[in-house]
Amino acid sequence: MKNRMYPFGYNCENGEIKVNEYEAAVVRMIFSEYDRGGSLKQIVSILNKGAISFNSDGSLWDKCKLHRLLMDTRYVGDKLYPPIIEIDLFDRVNSARESKYVAVSYTHLRAHETAANL
Repeated sequence: MKNRMYPFGYNCENGEIKVNEYEAAVVRMIFSEYDRGGSLKQIVSILNKGAISFNSDGSLWDKCKLHRLLMDTRYVGDKLYPPIIEIDLFDRVNSARESKYVAVSYTHLRAHETAANL
């Protein structure tokens, strides 16, 4: 699998980071779907069934790639990157994402406290 040099939605032209309009439309769709309550699994399925590859080598999307994309502040114009989405959409999506995932540490459970007894 080929690594991307720039985040999905961006290219470099003449030494300047530019928005790739085709990929940017996909980024907007991803954020919109998640904002409407879509799960990572559902969005990955939409992307892969739609033959929207992550890289030029045709690599498929997975939940990890999608999760990283949703957390990437460059999509709101962070650092040298032009904005693709509005900050309020980014904030809503990440607030929803954080509320869905609660970290649970099982390292402190006693031996008799198994997942079945929780």
